Formats: sequence, structure tokens, C-alpha cells
Amino acid sequence: MDTADGVDIGPIFGAYVLGIYFNILLYGIVVSSYYHYAQHSQQDRLLIRLFILCLFVADTTQTVLSVVYVYTGLVTHFGGIRYLSTPGIVSTSVPPITGIMSCSVELFFTYRVKAISHLTWLPILIGILAVISMLSSIASVIAIRWPAFGGLETLQLPAVKALVSTWLATGVVADLLITISLVWHLHRRKSGFSETDSLVNRIILFTVQTGVLTTTWAIIDLALYLASTRDTHLFFNFSLAKLYTILLMSSLNHRGTWEPAPSKTSGVLSWKVESRPTTERMSTNDYFV
Repeated sequence: MDTADGVDIGPIFGAYVLGIYFNILLYGIVVSSYYHYAQHSQQDRLLIRLFILCLFVADTTQTVLSVVYVYTGLVTHFGGIRYLSTPGIVSTSVPPITGIMSCSVELFFTYRVKAISHLTWLPILIGILAVISMLSSIASVIAIRWPAFGGLETLQLPAVKALVSTWLATGVVADLLITISLVWHLHRRKSGFSETDSLVNRIILFTVQTGVLTTTWAIIDLALYLASTRDTHLFFNFSLAKLYTILLMSSLNHRGTWEPAPSKTSGVLSWKVESRPTTERMSTNDYFV
């Protein structure tokens, strides 16, 4: 075991530990969300339930690897500067898992954009950005662990910075496009009927709140990474995947709360929306899959 008594490991390990602690806290929220979904997902298609199960496995794997890394760094290699500053399998497993999970959630919301907008080019553009983000996260880890490089200072190399920046920036753009397009096309579904417009307004508010959260978190992560040579950005990076999961699970678990009360006159609420040029039918299934 390598040791370095008296050496301040805060600059190397501080943001890691705080980020992992916060990541574990969010995992508790994620587990409760998954449990709620499992209790109310009997009507969902098998493909969606398998997709959610895969996300849960990925979330759990990321959390377990984070805990293993903290234990190894603080107990097994306590005070070992060389171990903490050398990228290992456990410490570099978080970025690709985060990239894969964020891409999966973004593609899920891309399907919603397609269902609501009835466009083709916009979902394709968002999908391309999401895939580029995922591939960049994987490529950044490959670059960090490349035999010719070594140490956390690799994160400041121009090539690695370009990959990490591409990963985060394309993810931010994809999130913005998803939020803006959903809000825009939902707003166009307004018809002047109070029941329908109230439903649309609530969905728009929910979309903005959740979309802004993940987008802002990723922007802060990117800004800190580019502006500072310290590892402060890792606090935000570790928990990014959990926020994407919470966003998705919240939207799925809120499906039952959006259905309005039946009309007092007919006893049944019609979702037929009379627009000026065409006639559309508004349903919560259009948004919540």
C-alpha cells in the first residue's frame, strides 16, 4: 500500500467524495421512483418496462462502482496519492455509464417529440446529438486510459478536453432541443377549451421544470471543467446520470395525475381539439407514451 502521510488529498479526491455522496443520496430517490413505477406499470408495453429495468441496473451499477472507488481510495489505499491520481477501471467507469444512460433517456424523449410534432428531421437531429454525446463520453475514457497518458492531469490535455466538451455540449444541445420542441408543439395543441388548455399548461410547466434542471446541471459541469483545472466539475458529473433517470421516472410516474375530471355535462371528457386548419386529438398518451 502506498502512503503519503500529511499530504492534503482534498484537491484530488474532494469533489469525487462529495459527488459520490450526493450520487448515493439521489440513488435513494431513484429507487423509490422505480418502486412506484413497478407498482403502476402493468399496462405499459414490455419493451418500456425492459428499458426501465436496464436503466435501473445501470443506475445501481454506477452507484456500486462509486462506493467501491471511495472505499478503495479512503481505506485500502488510504493516503495513496499515486492511486488517487491514476485513472483506474472503477474511477473511469462513471463517464461511459453516464453517457449511455443520458443518451437512452434523450432518445426516449426524442420519441415523444416525434409523437407530438409529427416531424422527422427534428427527432433525427436530436438522436444524432444524443449518440454523439454518448460516443464522446466513451471516447474520453479511452483517451484518459490510453497507455501513453497517465494521471488525472490527462483531463487537461487538449484532445481529452475536446472529447469531454463534445460529450457535455452535445448533451446540452439535445436537452434544449427536446425541451423547446416539446413546449412549442404542446403550446400549439391549445384549443381554447379550459379543460384541455389546463392539461397542456400543466404538462408544459412540468417539461420546463425538469428540462431546465438537467440542462443547467450539465452546463455547470461543462463550465467548471473548461474554466478550472481543479476537479470541482466532478461533483456535478457524478450525479448527472441520476438526474436524467429522475427526470424520466418522474414523467412516467406522473401519468395518472394528468387526467382531468370528467365533464359535468357529458360525464366524459373529449380530447378532440378543434384547431383552425385541422382537427387533432389530444391525449396524455401522446406525451407520456
